[in-house]
Amino acid sequence: MTEVDSRAPIERLRDDVRLLGQLLGEVLTEQDGPELLARVESVRHRAIAARTGHDATAQSALEADVVALPLAQAHSLARAFTIFFHLVNLAEDQHRLRSLRERATQQHPNAVPDSVAAAIQQLAAEGVTADTLREILRRLSLRPVFTAHPTEARRRTVLQLLRQLGERVGGLDDPRLTPAEREALHDAIREAATLLWQTSEVRGDRPTPLDEVRTALSFFEISLLDVIPRLYRALETALATHYPGESFDLPPFLRFHSWVGSDRDGHPGVTAAVTLATARLHRRLALQRYLADVEGLTQLLSISSQQAGWSPDLQLSLLDDSRRLAGFGQPYPESEPYRQKLAFVAERLRRTLTPRAPDHRPAPGGQPPVLRDWRLPFADPLASPAGPLVSDAGDDRDTYEAAAGLLEDLRLMQRSLRDHGGGRIAAGELHDLVRRVEVFGFHLASLDVRQDSGVHTRAVAELLARSNVSADFEALDEDERINVLAYEIANPRPIVSEHTTYSPETSECLDTFTAIRRLQDEFGPAVCDTYVISMTLGASDVLAVMLLAKECGLIRVAGGAVTSRIKIVPLFERVDELHACAEILERLFSLDVYLGQVRAWSRRQEVMLGYSDSNKDGGYLAATWALYRAWRALDQVGARFGVAIPVFHGRGGAIGRGGGPMERAIKSLPLARTDDDFKLTEQGEVLFQRYGNPGIAQRHLEQMTSALLLAVASPSVRAGRAPLPSGTERQIDALAAAARTAYRDLVYDTPAFRRYFTAATPIVAIRTHRIGSRPTSRGSGGTASGIRIEEIRAIPWVFSWTQSRHNLPGWFGLGTAFAPVLDAGGAALTPWRRLYEDSPVFRSAIDNAQLSLGTADLEMARHYANLYDDVVEREQIFGRIREEYDRSVAAVLALTGQTVLLERQSVLRQSIALRNPYVDPMNYVQIGLLRRLQSAPSEGDRDRPGGLVWTLLHSINGIAAGLRTTG
Repeated sequence: MTEVDSRAPIERLRDDVRLLGQLLGEVLTEQDGPELLARVESVRHRAIAARTGHDATAQSALEADVVALPLAQAHSLARAFTIFFHLVNLAEDQHRLRSLRERATQQHPNAVPDSVAAAIQQLAAEGVTADTLREILRRLSLRPVFTAHPTEARRRTVLQLLRQLGERVGGLDDPRLTPAEREALHDAIREAATLLWQTSEVRGDRPTPLDEVRTALSFFEISLLDVIPRLYRALETALATHYPGESFDLPPFLRFHSWVGSDRDGHPGVTAAVTLATARLHRRLALQRYLADVEGLTQLLSISSQQAGWSPDLQLSLLDDSRRLAGFGQPYPESEPYRQKLAFVAERLRRTLTPRAPDHRPAPGGQPPVLRDWRLPFADPLASPAGPLVSDAGDDRDTYEAAAGLLEDLRLMQRSLRDHGGGRIAAGELHDLVRRVEVFGFHLASLDVRQDSGVHTRAVAELLARSNVSADFEALDEDERINVLAYEIANPRPIVSEHTTYSPETSECLDTFTAIRRLQDEFGPAVCDTYVISMTLGASDVLAVMLLAKECGLIRVAGGAVTSRIKIVPLFERVDELHACAEILERLFSLDVYLGQVRAWSRRQEVMLGYSDSNKDGGYLAATWALYRAWRALDQVGARFGVAIPVFHGRGGAIGRGGGPMERAIKSLPLARTDDDFKLTEQGEVLFQRYGNPGIAQRHLEQMTSALLLAVASPSVRAGRAPLPSGTERQIDALAAAARTAYRDLVYDTPAFRRYFTAATPIVAIRTHRIGSRPTSRGSGGTASGIRIEEIRAIPWVFSWTQSRHNLPGWFGLGTAFAPVLDAGGAALTPWRRLYEDSPVFRSAIDNAQLSLGTADLEMARHYANLYDDVVEREQIFGRIREEYDRSVAAVLALTGQTVLLERQSVLRQSIALRNPYVDPMNYVQIGLLRRLQSAPSEGDRDRPGGLVWTLLHSINGIAAGLRTTG
């Protein structure tokens, strides 16, 4: 018998961290001598003592000593703490999984909270009927969208090492290990830590878009392709348990989308050719996995016709396969019909995987082949597909043209097994493969294309001018643009000519639409059917895309009817656009030609709301409230026009970019007619955190599925999601306006602020960090007087404030908004406290701000502020930040009834307290390096390995590991 571990979970976590720290210390000594370990231990003990003793003098002395370290020693110190945090993070992940397993055992037969089993248990307890639940499951749609937003500071090589190390750390929990096996596992951890030490965390070159595609695909390969069947099994088991005797046919409600390789907003490196290559990489991974699964099933399903019967349909299918695959040497005897069938399926998958050579038809004007045939006529890929760009190999009948054909074969075997005593076999690994194919198809994840509205405007202006329709489209006002575009969309006469040479930007824009059409022709509509328009400012921005899609054969208008192969999704990103989005949609729905586009998609119009840019534009509270108002207004305008408007949530990982606990966010959204359709971005570093470990990936997806089920079906949860009273909404309007004024007055209207931001954060280094392939700003990004905040993107903006411990985007303005309420006190505060208790949306807004305030460290931020050498301006700006922080803390405490931040989240509060002393040395290293960079900005070798910027970038990665976020 194995020995039961009687230690409490938190004690086991401490023991794991202690062991990993000891093993790392041995590696550091081996690699850099005992002096490094002594230095690390000295700094660690001093940092802990300074923190626990609240000793400002000790902290200043520690900072002075760390800042004075030679460059090589500073680098070694930062790397040592970075690897320590990598190990701690892996130990915490393992602790989380261990705790979930133990809770599942201890609470049985009750389900673990936030699991799909808990959701079904609650729905059954609340009296939700099986028929109601079937209808909800039929409508339910959960669509995570992977993006390549540059917030993952670690190289793919480092992520791969961390995955391996995570498996070894997880092995420490095995109680069956002998002493020799445990020591071997310790050696394996030492080996992985040594590899981390000898591997640079900083990329030598920026990743290419296809590098980012391969990184995103790795999460499907190592995690999602296995996790999805488990998630569906958990749901099936829960339904059978809590609705006994009822049958449920679970649809594939969970599907994945991706922007990686298709998001060209501000990214010249993502071209039509890149998007085509991305779709093919997706398809290859899906087919390779299905082939491996089928080959495994071939070994497993050794059923003999002498022992069990098999269906006539399966017999006919085998005869059909023999004709279809004439010449294929069937390796299995007739007495093993399932193996025979699987051998045929495997062969068809192999032939589907093998492409023909691309079509190299000559193109007009010497342009690259294939993509320049912009004027191909509209064709419905479901009715009469055009010739494929890279077709399936051989005769179409010996391959699978679509996933439906593979599913038909797999389900045929399932039916035969069920009819002949093999029900358990049909529900085993074969069923898992069916689920996999249902969810991922042959395309794995649908690609959403995104482009800035300005690109479309310039392209349309050029096309209209070259075709003598409008000499200066960009000079027209909004009404005039709408009139021109609506007329041209309905006009069958083309404005694009294959005999005309257009500017590179317009040509690439047309190539993109043509690539979408080609992909659909080649792989089916699901591969890429959504086009997102960033910076949508008016109805004309949406109509411009509709015209371009029509010109490239994705939309046809005939006799007033619209046939469409592309969903057009406006993205509203700034506060003013969020306020105006419903009006813009109303304008579009009033146009017959656009209403035809909506009808073509079953009267559904997806709209995306941007959390990151709205926060950067108006501050935390104003953006949060504008998003609520936009959600409500869109639902209302949709009801007036009979159009369903599902919202696509463009959320980041940090609070300042819309982050926070996902299940809380889902349950706090106000009621809407399309709240059963939840689409959201999964960005940057959260991909590894949420999907890098299969166990955590399943937990994350279960939490989202559980929250969505309860938000849609639970009477008690839906009661809490009722819209706020109109009077309360107006009061919060005033609070949000005050918060926005305070935020913009500091960030945009204080001339010295851009200089403070440039000096008091590592933004200069972050802009050189080769984290992602996309540029960090939309324009030049800066001048001699500092970074241009208007041009810097939201990600480096939040990233910089997170590194410097201000966390400013996650809370600034909140204190000013509530200051009059706190000043009045008593009766004025009571309704707000009641609102916090009763309203999920208000509580979520306050709790997310509390999380950002609780992880900020204004004492450390003061050290960064001292990097700004203008004392007067520095004290004015940091003084305002400090005062607003204090006001915001006071507001949160008053609203929540707590005495300290995160009082009701003791585990998180303790984690922050334990981590801070270990992050402090890396902050001090970074501060010292930034000061050196300011004093020697032209140092010639600073980018080389071992140089100043190179070391600074390592400190950025270390702090990100310590905080478990970049921003």
